[in-house]
Amino acid sequence: MQLTEKNNTALIAILIPTFGRSSKIPSIIANIRSTCANIEECIRIYFILERSDIESTKIVSCNSSPLVKVIYNQMSPGYSGAINTGYHSTSEPFMFLSADDVELTDDCLKVALVCMQDTTIGVVGTNDLLGQWSDHSTNSLVRRSYIENSGGLHSQPNKVFADSYHTWVDWELNSCAKARGGYFFCQESQVKHHHPGWRNMGMICKSSPLYDAVYKKNYKRYLKDSLAFITRAQLWRKELKKRGELSLADKFILNLTSSKYRFLIKYILYCIIESSVYQKLSCIKFIKK
Repeated sequence: MQLTEKNNTALIAILIPTFGRSSKIPSIIANIRSTCANIEECIRIYFILERSDIESTKIVSCNSSPLVKVIYNQMSPGYSGAINTGYHSTSEPFMFLSADDVELTDDCLKVALVCMQDTTIGVVGTNDLLGQWSDHSTNSLVRRSYIENSGGLHSQPNKVFADSYHTWVDWELNSCAKARGGYFFCQESQVKHHHPGWRNMGMICKSSPLYDAVYKKNYKRYLKDSLAFITRAQLWRKELKKRGELSLADKFILNLTSSKYRFLIKYILYCIIESSVYQKLSCIKFIKK
């Protein structure tokens, strides 16, 4: 695959939604320029901002260049709406769905791009080094024509994510691509996802030092997002199950989405147990004092 096109336009739009983390922006730019030095002429960095985030706007503007651009979210507030806005506001043939808590490693995008030589592949998953799921990717390289023709969702072309939720959007993108035979997990394309991590049922680990106000806001949406995701999953679960040999990630998501009522029961029990454990720990700390 040629890394540059005849008209010298960029090949990859790196989409980075960010809100309330303006201090990270300079280091994000520096990281991308360093790790993509071999293909810098082929990439564009798009920070997708909410208009209310004045500080991020100021910092991106200070770092603005032909390489770095600003897009304002025109859709639902949050990650999903920002990525959909980025998709509709750019034209590069490939998009890397990044975030403000992602750090690239050397040549990771170049390695992922090579996988796209197989034109049947629409989504190349990167290895985020968290090691929790065998072939699941939180951040993927996506072929624009795949989204235009099939969409990241079931039966919704020209759209990357469902606007209504955040928590499970990467799982829906991956699962739909797998069900269509258009997903490839690239072990060698590595990114560092500076995320608090996940506990049982995909809940954010609140005890992590990385857990900040932005993660807290997302955590509050967990139940609503999960129920919306389980409802949508009924559209593609059967196709995913037909793939034959299922990965650990596939088995996890098929079990999670099997029944909305089963999920609610598990969620309630989990919250009760978590609350009980928290109370006991608080009591022990009080006694020790």
